[in-house]
Amino acid sequence: MHFYLQKYKLLSKYQFGFKSKSATSYTIETIYTIFFWVMLIMDLYSCSIFLFVHFYLFDLSKAFETANHNVLFNKFYHNFGIRWIPLQLIASYLSNRKQFVNLENLQSGLVDISNGVPQGSVLGPLLLIMYINDLSESSAFYSILC
Repeated sequence: MHFYLQKYKLLSKYQFGFKSKSATSYTIETIYTIFFWVMLIMDLYSCSIFLFVHFYLFDLSKAFETANHNVLFNKFYHNFGIRWIPLQLIASYLSNRKQFVNLENLQSGLVDISNGVPQGSVLGPLLLIMYINDLSESSAFYSILC
């Protein structure tokens, strides 16, 4: 699936977390580069620039647990073109999961998990970045007015 996403360039270039050969420090570099070019344009054209920048800075510590499966499947189908058997395999992987708490020889009952992607798995982070992939589209840079 990772090969498919890279081959068809389906993941946002502004998604830096949870990707190999990528670091969240690239976010800062990208922001710096954008502001550098804005300042250069202002200087070259002696103009005023109205720049509306909206950044989403999220604490993703709970994101693994809160990913809604129906939203995720909808994104697989419409945004990534993952359908039929591959989609059924992912749905099977995420369905019928249960969890319990074990604390000092005391164990809770089993509880169904209806949201989230498995942490500590190879597939979990990939499913998460696919779930949040379109967030960068809602962060927008608006008009430069000269």
